[in-house]
Amino acid sequence: MSHKKAVKKRFIVKLILLGFVIFLVFAVVQILDYSLTRPVTITNISEEAGVAWQIDMVRVDRNFTAVTGWAFIVGQAPSDMAIKVVLQNTETKESLELPTTLTVRDDINDQYTDDIDYSKAGFLSRVNNQFLDLEGTSYDIYIKLISRGQLVFIKTDQVVSKP
Repeated sequence: MSHKKAVKKRFIVKLILLGFVIFLVFAVVQILDYSLTRPVTITNISEEAGVAWQIDMVRVDRNFTAVTGWAFIVGQAPSDMAIKVVLQNTETKESLELPTTLTVRDDINDQYTDDIDYSKAGFLSRVNNQFLDLEGTSYDIYIKLISRGQLVFIKTDQVVSKP
């Protein structure tokens, strides 16, 4: 009986260690995901003809900056589209593309009733503040849309700065 208890204990310890390793891997992936910024050059700024967008929230806290909203090209289903948030330093004009996740926004279809499903045009972008110089400057927010091989940047007139 004692041998069975020892085997059970070893199994439980291994199971707990496996769970801890899995948790650790997910934590590292989460940290890396919010640090995957890359420099980008802003070109082809849209004059907004045929482009619909809205920034819903810009939040700067102690560790992260988050931007949420939606954007799409009117008349095109957003399923064929990629959206990224880009921050441009107002002083140096250096631009960073932030990690951006698409979100479902059913409320968009209430505003645009042209029989196209725009609900997949929402986005959430979040970045670790260590990649931004919020102490010394602010950042203009741009939305980068890629649809059917067409690249468009939208200047939003929204700014990220330290509160």
